[in-house]
Amino acid sequence: MTLDDDSAIVMLPPSQPGMRVPRHPYPMAPGILEVADHRRLALLWQILLTLPYARDAMSGIKQMNGTQPQMLQHVASVYKELLDGLRSMKQQQWTITNYAILLLAGVFAVAARGLNVPHLSSKLNLLAAAIPILGTGLLIRIQYNMARSRARLDKMDGIYFTDQELESTGLTNEEIDGIRKQTCHRRIGHFLEGWEFTLVLLGVLWGGWLLVYWAL
Repeated sequence: MTLDDDSAIVMLPPSQPGMRVPRHPYPMAPGILEVADHRRLALLWQILLTLPYARDAMSGIKQMNGTQPQMLQHVASVYKELLDGLRSMKQQQWTITNYAILLLAGVFAVAARGLNVPHLSSKLNLLAAAIPILGTGLLIRIQYNMARSRARLDKMDGIYFTDQELESTGLTNEEIDGIRKQTCHRRIGHFLEGWEFTLVLLGVLWGGWLLVYWAL
């Protein structure tokens, strides 16, 4: 058996003439060109599929056919942490609002005692104004962090779940398309999601400040 750049010669029994076999596009181990039957050819393809580039190609074909890669254990742990983080951040918004109201109540209690302190009223007004300003900044910051977590969850959903699986969770085709394409509309929706509750917290925060301001 001899090889050149373009083809390989397979030596057949003397009763049959030699024939040229086209060279396989993939690199072959020495002696592999002696394979002539389909069973050994199938074995060759199994060997090729163990190569890294062959596995990557098959993974791409599976995704094109609509099947998604399986979520690994450490990825599933990150997914769960993101979900738990969303619940925790929403709870933090309530906690921040509660502490802000308590601080405003403390300012009101100090003002009600009528302490003889120079410029006490102006100092208390300044402190009372700083409380809702800082509280608003923290609430908006948490809302932004929740939007980022939702965007990360969307990206993981797009990788590890098929359209049928996402649809079975109650998502519409438009929402699934937004997950796949990561559209700007979808990202804005993440930031605005749950804003009705955040607005209530902001209303409580600034309403408490107005009551304290009028009392002072």
